[in-house]
Amino acid sequence: MSSEADARGVADTSRELRQVRDGLLPAEAENVDRAIRDGVESVARLVDEAAAGELRGEMQRIAHEIRLLGTGMTAAREDATDAAAHILGHVADELEAT
Repeated sequence: MSSEADARGVADTSRELRQVRDGLLPAEAENVDRAIRDGVESVARLVDEAAAGELRGEMQRIAHEIRLLGTGMTAAREDATDAAAHILGHVADELEAT
């Protein structure tokens, strides 16, 4: 393979990494966030609906804790996505520097 073809391949790979970082990664992150939000809200709603009588306060507390867990899951996804985006950008930069 010629050095020109190598350079083209490196440039193509760098461009593809940036496309994943800028397009696919955010789109998939939104899908994960939506799944977390929908799942958590569905379970919390069931717990809320089951709350009655003297257990009502406890059940509402549990539903609130479920929602807080969902917030933590979304934050963990954000951290993971940020780390992946950073790595993809770093690798793309390194490829371009070669």
